[in-house]
This record gives sequence, structure tokens and C-alpha cells, in this order.
Amino acid sequence: DGIRDSVASRGLGDVYKRQIETRGVAQLSNSLFYGNEAIIGNFSSGGAIHSAIGSSGFTNTITNCTFVDNFAKHKGGALSTTLYTHFDIENCIFSQNTALTSEDHIDLSGSAYIQHSYLSGENISGMGNINDSSATIYPLFVDTANYDFRLLPNSPLINMGSENVEANIDLAGFNRIRACAVDIGAYEFQESWGTELVDTSFCESNNPINLIDNGDNINWHNDIGLSSLLNNGNTLAINQTAGNYTFYASDSTSNCPRQLIDSILVKILELPQPSLGLDKSFCFGDSVLLD
Repeated sequence: DGIRDSVASRGLGDVYKRQIETRGVAQLSNSLFYGNEAIIGNFSSGGAIHSAIGSSGFTNTITNCTFVDNFAKHKGGALSTTLYTHFDIENCIFSQNTALTSEDHIDLSGSAYIQHSYLSGENISGMGNINDSSATIYPLFVDTANYDFRLLPNSPLINMGSENVEANIDLAGFNRIRACAVDIGAYEFQESWGTELVDTSFCESNNPINLIDNGDNINWHNDIGLSSLLNNGNTLAINQTAGNYTFYASDSTSNCPRQLIDSILVKILELPQPSLGLDKSFCFGDSVLLD
């Protein structure tokens, strides 16, 4: 589930005890770091990750990771870099990390290229980063108090990740890219895409026929190009004459255009017209055979 509640120290003989310490090339993805601390010693930096001397000349990569509530006594509540070390950081969440001296999230004593990431309370230059210099944007986790750092449906981090990152599975084992782009963070939002629509038949009626899909943001269309919107919502009421009709359901998730998710063929059948034969006259008590 991630690395949590670890305490790092600078012990005797300059032996560092940290959550992760890089001395070569580190490649981290789909990982969660929360509640870790670097607190012992005057230069305790990097509450979750510290790039140690000896990493010079290497590029470390951190992709689709979530750093929450990590702490450093010195610098870099989540990550500390050292001179000549470099990090490429993409699609990562840095939220509520703190440091006593400076740089609550990332200590840039070395260098880092950050893109398509979120750092709470900061505006980081770089492609696609979420600006939160006013500290008014929140990642909207499911339940921080119980360590559930999946994203809620209205999170501004959904579908905002870099398209350059190869799609894979997230920390929970689900496939990446549920809509049109990768989400930021360790967990890909698992939106309900609705129930599978099954082709069906009805007889003509003066009462509307309701088609229902139980997805989250369902739109109904009568063209596969999704240009004609019939209704927005889980239910589509149709009142058609006899014939064959195809309807298309799409999903308009945040930051994504409409995505076709299903279609249904509806056959509306003509009501049978019974024939009673020719008009006849008969007397009371006669037997009549209808054709």
C-alpha cells in the first residue's frame, strides 16, 4: 500500500537511515509515500526520498507517485536532492508535506524537471503543472484520515497527466487511462462506465420507452460521431414509430471530450392489426364465426 510512518535519522559515522536513498539511478512509479519523517540530526532532509552523494551524473525518474504528509527537519519534506543529481518528475502529487527550514515538498539543491504534477500551495514552472500558489486547489482524496488516497470524481487531477508516460497499471492494480488521459498520482480514478446496453425490441406505444444506463456522466446521441446530443443523464425517453433505431451512450469525464462507451439497437415493432373479416348481419341467437 505504500511507505508510511517511517523515521529517518543521521546516525553515527554519517550512516543515513532513510525511507529511500538513491546512490545510482532510481526509477519509481505508482508508489505512495505518506507520514514519513526525517527528523534526527541537524541536516535531516528528504522525509520520503533523499538523493545522496554518489548519485552525480544520473537521472532519477519519479512517475505517478503520491507524497502526502511527509516531514523533514531540514529541507524537502517529501524529496531532497543533492548537488549534481537530477530528477525527472511526472504525474505526481505532493500534498501537505512540510519542512522546518525550507522547501516543504522538494529540496532543489540538485535539479529537477517537473511536469504534469501538483504541489499544494505552490506554482511550479513546467509543462502541465497545476498552479496552486493560492493554496485553494485540493487533490480531493477519498479518505485521507484512513489513508485512502484515491481520487474523488470531482478531483482536478483526473485526466491531467502527461501523455508521454506509457500506460500501465496503477498502485491498486487497475489499468491506466480510463478516459482520455492518465490521472495524476498513484491511483487512476475508476469511474463507473455504466451497465452494458443490450439490444432490445418493443411494440409501438403512446407511452415513452425509457433506456437506462447507470454510468456517472452519461450523454445520449443518435449518431456515432456524438455530435447530436439527445439527453444528458442516465435515462433517455424515446417515443418513435415502428422501425430500427440505434442510440449511442458517451461519457463526458472531467477534462475529457465525450467518449463513446456503448450503443444499443432498439427495434420498435408495429402493433398487430387483427382482421375480423367482412361485415355481417345476424339475428339474436345466431352463431357467428369470425375469420
